[in-house]
Amino acid sequence: MYNEAKQCIEAANRALQMFQRELSDVNMNLKRCQNEENLVCTEEISPNEDYIKKEGDKVTYIVEIYQVESNDIIVCVNSNSAFFDDIQYQIKYDNEISVSDVNIVWTTIMGNTEDAEDDQYSFINIAISSNGEVFSERKINLEMQLNRLKSCV
Repeated sequence: MYNEAKQCIEAANRALQMFQRELSDVNMNLKRCQNEENLVCTEEISPNEDYIKKEGDKVTYIVEIYQVESNDIIVCVNSNSAFFDDIQYQIKYDNEISVSDVNIVWTTIMGNTEDAEDDQYSFINIAISSNGEVFSERKINLEMQLNRLKSCV
């Protein structure tokens, strides 16, 4: 039993080391690609801009889509909000994309594409296509980030 447990721990450690190397490679790619030369498109929005009293309370979200030399696509979602953890993910792809292949739709909690003071933007839907076929689509819930914080208080 001891030997089996020892083998399992060793296998888990090897898997962890492999995962850490892969994560390090992804992080290196993210840092290397985030320059103007690799930027396919960017979109910025402020869900509360029309409803704040102080400029310092303004929240902005920025979506940036990059494509590296290997044609892999890097999607970055950043915010100045202390309640939002920046999101980055990589999509393996083998063809070049352009700004016309990217569709970013901001929606409210009620599903509207136009916001209101009591129905501000809560979701980002990021779809990337090629030749009219969507090959990557992801919905990011901005509210979930806030709810996670509320549950800790």
